[in-house]
Amino acid sequence: MDSIKPLFTAVGSVTGGRNGHGGALDFVAVQKKKNAKGATVTCSVSIGPRDAGGFGIAVKLHVKDPTLPQAELEALAREAHEKICPYSHATRNNVPVELSVEGG
Repeated sequence: MDSIKPLFTAVGSVTGGRNGHGGALDFVAVQKKKNAKGATVTCSVSIGPRDAGGFGIAVKLHVKDPTLPQAELEALAREAHEKICPYSHATRNNVPVELSVEGG
């Protein structure tokens, strides 16, 4: 995937989300009998010129939940991103996504 030089970045956060990655994270957690309802998912979407020409977007997802151990939250967030989240499915192999996790 081409990298971009960000010209503009939009940032949004949700705690205990019902849609997108927050909803996917909650879904995965419930399946594993964990509680991620207090997790905050922050998504930063940047747009800018691509190395190969034209414009592209890049995404950074940050998942934070101090009530879940780091390794546990990482596993939940990764599964939500790789298997459940509809936005992740729609952008996979088209948009670079950087996932970072901050557990307790």
